[in-house]
Amino acid sequence: MVRRSGLGRLSGGGWEAWLRGALRALVVAVLLALLLLGVRDIARPFVAGRQASPVTASPAAGYPRQAAEVFAVRFAMAYLTFDSAQPRARQQALAGYLEDDGNPSLGWDGSGRQTALQGLPSGVDVRDVHRALITVAVLVDGGRWEYLAVTVVADQGGLAVVGVPALVPAPGRASWQPGSDAADDVDSTLSSQLRPSLTAFFRAYASGSQPELGYFVAPGATLTGLGDQVQLADLTDLEVEQGSATQRTAVAGVRWLDRRSGASLAQRYRLELVQVGGKWLVDQVVPGSDGGR
Repeated sequence: MVRRSGLGRLSGGGWEAWLRGALRALVVAVLLALLLLGVRDIARPFVAGRQASPVTASPAAGYPRQAAEVFAVRFAMAYLTFDSAQPRARQQALAGYLEDDGNPSLGWDGSGRQTALQGLPSGVDVRDVHRALITVAVLVDGGRWEYLAVTVVADQGGLAVVGVPALVPAPGRASWQPGSDAADDVDSTLSSQLRPSLTAFFRAYASGSQPELGYFVAPGATLTGLGDQVQLADLTDLEVEQGSATQRTAVAGVRWLDRRSGASLAQRYRLELVQVGGKWLVDQVVPGSDGGR
């Protein structure tokens, strides 16, 4: 005798009732799943932390900073150049930088004579998307630097100087004092040992000779040298810092001789050294130092 399954024993009405119950349970399960997913997505930003505020760009980000710096430098050169014998030349030079109704004299009384030789941007204070106060350092004849603050506006793709510029003080000198290095930080023995080889390295570095440099440079490093602009007069001092058995930092003082002018210049370099096969090689040359040595 073949036994029927449980479903086969259901009557027609019982089967329909079972099917309706199963469909109802399935619908309820789907709705619960959707509800749980929605709650999770809503709560997620608050579970992880406060919801981050959207990042908005600064209103000043749209100001054409670089173009305005160049514009201000050119204006400052024209503003600080004047000659009482040719007053109209200055007015004509300034006219292209001013608003249509701007006064081309800009406060000059028409006397004196001066020529601006070089201008450099010294500082920019962007006030908003249309306006910035730009300070320009100008070298005038006689070797004097003057600092001029200029307001430059940007609108509809154009630039213009507004208001009357003003002379401002030069930046003050920094009062930073480097920390003193303890004697224990210097490996005196290794400094003495490496002095002959690093003297030869700087001689090759001055010439820029790749075959000579290749003898001192670590594998994978690339140093072009100074291309025979100068020659080494002396390795004035060398201090190799304490460190690991395979990596050290050295600070070297050198005196270069400029054969064209006959002058010599004392300069400092920081060297990153690595030991390869028992030989110390130069991996990197950093001009100058942090002032600590």
